[in-house]
Amino acid sequence: SSDQWLNMQSFSMLRSWMVRTFPSGSFVQGSSRMVTVPPSPFLSTTTSRTPSPGLSSSTPDLTAMAAMGRESRSGVTAASTVADPFSRARSKLREKGYEYCMRLVDQCDRKPEKKSDEDLVHATLLEVTYLLDRLCTNNPSMVPRVFPTIKRLYSRLTAAMQGGQAGGGGSGGGGSGGAGAGAQQFNNCESQILLAFIQFFLNHAEAVVYDSEAACALFFGQVLSYNYHIPSVTFSTVSYCVQQREQLFANTSILSRFFPNLLKVLAWSPRSCLTEFAQLIPFFVQPSTVLEVLHSLLDLPCLAAGLEVARFVSQLGATEVDAKKAFSTLPNQQKAVAAYFDPMQRPLFNFLLRPEGGKGDTINKLPQLYSLLSDLASLPRIQICAQMTPVLVELALKTVLVQHDAQMLSQVLPLMSERISQLYGVESFQQEIRKVLANQLLSFFKVQPQLLFDHMSDIIEFLAVLRNISRAGEEYFSHMIWVVGEYSSPLHDTRFTVDIITKLHDVLESMAYEAISAFQASRTKPVASARLLCVLMTALAKIASRCQDLIPRVLLCLTKIVKNYAESQTDQDNRQLMVTRANELVHILKMPSVATTVMNPPVDVENRLLHVDPIASMGLVLQATSLSVH
Repeated sequence: SSDQWLNMQSFSMLRSWMVRTFPSGSFVQGSSRMVTVPPSPFLSTTTSRTPSPGLSSSTPDLTAMAAMGRESRSGVTAASTVADPFSRARSKLREKGYEYCMRLVDQCDRKPEKKSDEDLVHATLLEVTYLLDRLCTNNPSMVPRVFPTIKRLYSRLTAAMQGGQAGGGGSGGGGSGGAGAGAQQFNNCESQILLAFIQFFLNHAEAVVYDSEAACALFFGQVLSYNYHIPSVTFSTVSYCVQQREQLFANTSILSRFFPNLLKVLAWSPRSCLTEFAQLIPFFVQPSTVLEVLHSLLDLPCLAAGLEVARFVSQLGATEVDAKKAFSTLPNQQKAVAAYFDPMQRPLFNFLLRPEGGKGDTINKLPQLYSLLSDLASLPRIQICAQMTPVLVELALKTVLVQHDAQMLSQVLPLMSERISQLYGVESFQQEIRKVLANQLLSFFKVQPQLLFDHMSDIIEFLAVLRNISRAGEEYFSHMIWVVGEYSSPLHDTRFTVDIITKLHDVLESMAYEAISAFQASRTKPVASARLLCVLMTALAKIASRCQDLIPRVLLCLTKIVKNYAESQTDQDNRQLMVTRANELVHILKMPSVATTVMNPPVDVENRLLHVDPIASMGLVLQATSLSVH
């Protein structure tokens, strides 16, 4: 009827009216809580941001009215009533709005007869929750009256969800995997209602001493674990996390505890969620979760492969016979399905598909897991995840750098050296990750040079194995050598004594002689490239300039390198560059006082904290010195 349509239009305008009547600054009783107002399910985004169509141009500006008369903290006195003639109207609007919401809640308790009516009930409950949240934010004294109603609605919704799980039967791939047959699948409106309840609890639970963690755990743990593949649910979830990320980070453990479930959403819908997760990743990175977050990001393509297997199995009824029969037409995926049902291999999938963090950073059988899922590497979803993972890993590492936490930097450095050789088997993915880790390695030591001394034993062990050049990538290996030559100095860390510097020199010297021996054994394919050898020679020269007793040994090593590579017929351009670099270092080291100055500039000079004179004759002096050296 026309009255019903008018009633619906008035209800859809009510929250927009309250937002304009009670702006963010007009709170009573000392409330300073700020909330993000979601769009109304009854109005489009455009309508919710513009004045309501029911307000004509002659209607008074309610925002200006609210700004004119704000109640004082001590209460409403007669003087304030005279100064603010609209305070009584606003108070009446609050009460009538509350009564109207309670009436709608009572009507929603009735069982709908048609599917369309059920959708309308859900949309009404969602809008009522937003309205009550707005009222309680404006007037915290209403929280004790409203909270029992919201709690009852939440209990009813969760009871219906658990009833759906109990009546569905079956397991459908397990709670840590895909959406099982017995799991309650939410639609968009139901997920939005549950998120609105959670937001209400987060905003007002403190006033009534209510623990909202249980509600958060139910949705972000159980519900999201079974509904990560439903686009409407994941869109609502990710949008909510992005909008409320500051509050979730400050007041809850959702982002630090349930990031594995959120990453399932990203792994399943990589094209849709990349921008949103680029905003969420910095909030995942905390001192207690940084290692697990980085491990999870590096395993994101592997997670996508695991979700493919779990989801496919759940769609087939979760029986091993049906799954293997269905996969018989896809012989390249039989190994993954067989491993999913193998009791010895299933714990690997359970950890990969875990719903929450805090149960270990990673597992020691990653190569085995990669081998089981290697046949799925060509699937489109895995390929897309492999393309975007380097961007997210770099973002997470930059977040660690920005926080400038020495403990976090010290935790992440061993992880980089460990995981650079343990990556899922997509070649382009491995190359991009190695580039990211190599670049961030330099940034880590630039921010915290003391890391070299703190992790010296691990770095020596890494550099002592020449096979790590191929396993970790030449760029990462050469950057590690450069770090040793650059920061093993008392200028950066006073703990570097002559004995320690000599120990680092011995490692680099052994590496140089091993590379020479390998080159002599196979002159057609050198173990180390000319670029890496140039970095190695420079690092040896820098160490020798700080401990002049090592200069004769370094000169001998450089001479042998020049002698062996000068007669090489492979890559003559790079060979000539390497021989030229070795000769320059030899000439510099023959003048120890010059070598100390040139190879170890003060930190202020490195940071550009110096005076530059464009008419100075230093260039002429350096040119003359260069001619005399040659």
